[in-house]
Amino acid sequence: MGMFMIVILPNDHDIPAGHFLFKDYTPERIIPMFTGKQEDGWLYALGTHEKGVDGRKALEHLLDGMEEAIGTTLEPFLKRNSVTRVTIIPHMWLHLVPFWAIPSLIEFEIMMAPSAAHFVNSGRAKLMGQKALTVEDPTMDLPLSEAEIDYVRQHLSHINKDVQVISKENATEERLLKAVPGNTVFHFCGHGISDLIQPLRSALLLHKDNRRFPEKDPFKSIIDRIVEWHDLTAEEQNDGERYADLPEVGRVYERHVGEEMLERRLEYSESRTLFGLYDRGRLVRIGDLLTVGNIMVERSFENCSLAFLSACESGIIGLSNSIEEYSSLPAALQLEGVSTVVSTLWPISQELAVIYVNLFYRTLSELKDTMYVAAIIRKVNHHMRPMKKGEAEAMFSEIEQKIADPVTRFKFEARVSRLLEKSDTPFSHPYNWGAFFAIGSNLLILKEMSNENM
Repeated sequence: MGMFMIVILPNDHDIPAGHFLFKDYTPERIIPMFTGKQEDGWLYALGTHEKGVDGRKALEHLLDGMEEAIGTTLEPFLKRNSVTRVTIIPHMWLHLVPFWAIPSLIEFEIMMAPSAAHFVNSGRAKLMGQKALTVEDPTMDLPLSEAEIDYVRQHLSHINKDVQVISKENATEERLLKAVPGNTVFHFCGHGISDLIQPLRSALLLHKDNRRFPEKDPFKSIIDRIVEWHDLTAEEQNDGERYADLPEVGRVYERHVGEEMLERRLEYSESRTLFGLYDRGRLVRIGDLLTVGNIMVERSFENCSLAFLSACESGIIGLSNSIEEYSSLPAALQLEGVSTVVSTLWPISQELAVIYVNLFYRTLSELKDTMYVAAIIRKVNHHMRPMKKGEAEAMFSEIEQKIADPVTRFKFEARVSRLLEKSDTPFSHPYNWGAFFAIGSNLLILKEMSNENM
């Protein structure tokens, strides 16, 4: 019949205060907002990077459509009811919409929920204790990660948090899962892997276990031993993926991503998966996957109040026509017990990630007793969106001072120069400031309040 939206206000009982049926917005009208005219839409920008879709144009097209379809109705209703904080529970492809970047909704503090069940189970606010764990560049190919982690450590130390850093080759899955319990803040600066079709495979990429795989590319010898490949079933298949079983080694998967990229995975134990990414036959990234499934089984994050994943696409929700409950890294962490998860909906450059992380934790460190996460995100977005070139140059200059390697510094200067030459407000496009969002509890307690203050 169209698109249906309900809005439940705090005093509602059996009937929602807002209920809207948009008869003009049938799937036939909604879907092209995501696919584009020639497979150049937002869905392809997120799910098929090999197509080279212009993410900025695709996002503009989507936000224009969502403004007309949803924003112009929702915004006046919320204002009439004096609403400033909103939690949005989307359905199907609407999970891929950055509602907080829709023009008429920019002024609201917006949280997301993967499903109604996640929203109901988001629970009460947790106390953010004294210990924080940060993970820095597990795959050793993110040269700005040191600057990002330095900002996290600086701002959390300002509010008396004890910050532990697991860095580079030490950031293995085994060490991470041992270190997480007891920490109430978890910050991950590394690569994320999202899978729209099989969301249980979405993962954080950690350093490979060098004791088990000492070679730079363990897949070389493994692939040489394979005699026969098998095709997956139609239900399991993902872009022509195939597999092979090797006794005492595990199951190997191989999948082509476009014409030039190749992904390989080795499931070598019940909970361990080695991942390799190749570009025209050259290994460009390797590590162990901390998958959605692993997180839900290991139960290492249940004491965590805030998890911040600055990895690209770490917050993408998997799509399915058959279920209402959606899987993703943030959803898995929330089910595991993490109160609030901040993550990204699309790829974000290292330069922008460092800026955003610095502003987020700086804002957090200026608070006293409690924090509303959506308010911090909104404040950072409102800081970045109109930021002038002079302030951006000063922030990038500060980051540059943290870079020791001269080659990395030269490349950083070149990328920053290209970014700053485009506009007097270099971060104004929503693609530059709108990637981060939060799920879970909006409220976090920074420190225990005395009875006098309660």
